[in-house]
Amino acid sequence: MTGISMSITENESYPQPYKQLVQQLNSVNSALNVTELQGCLVGLCCGGLTQKSSEWLGHLSQLIAEEKALPEELVATLRQLQQSICEQLKGDLFNLKLFIQEELADKSKQLLSLKNWCEGWLLGFGLSLGDKKLSTEAREGLADIRDISQVETTIEEVDDDEFEREIFAVISHIKVIVEMIFLELNQSSASPAILNAAAQYSNNIH
Repeated sequence: MTGISMSITENESYPQPYKQLVQQLNSVNSALNVTELQGCLVGLCCGGLTQKSSEWLGHLSQLIAEEKALPEELVATLRQLQQSICEQLKGDLFNLKLFIQEELADKSKQLLSLKNWCEGWLLGFGLSLGDKKLSTEAREGLADIRDISQVETTIEEVDDDEFEREIFAVISHIKVIVEMIFLELNQSSASPAILNAAAQYSNNIH
């Protein structure tokens, strides 16, 4: 995958375990950057590999360090993050905090961050989906994320405010799709109120 260097100081708004995760991934020369990894974890959760499953950690270990064992500290951070992600997905819509850079002066880096996250999500979702069937709406949402993962990161000059609005709109769209697919494949994890809200949002995707 195409990496992006993201320093801790550029992401002070992100809560723990983001900061230690950046350092821990660097220490093992991870093949995934932190944005790709979080996208991958969300994708694994959406496909059904929640904290109750042990498969997700095996997938991540292979992706991060191939055949090498992960340090205990990194495993603990991954478990904490994965549990937090699954709990956020069960909660209110738009509750999920994505590790996507939204406020950088370099627009190409913002787009690359967005692209990286979607690439990671598609990877994790593909590993966890198995033979599960998706609704038409979910397949359309999946196609949208695939399109975003292929976005061109070299852009021409554009008004800053307009660009930020567009980035915000795309991230919101991704959150709707992710929630919709998670709830479709993991309905027993959500309350009826959340399922109804997700259904209403999904009707407005296209």
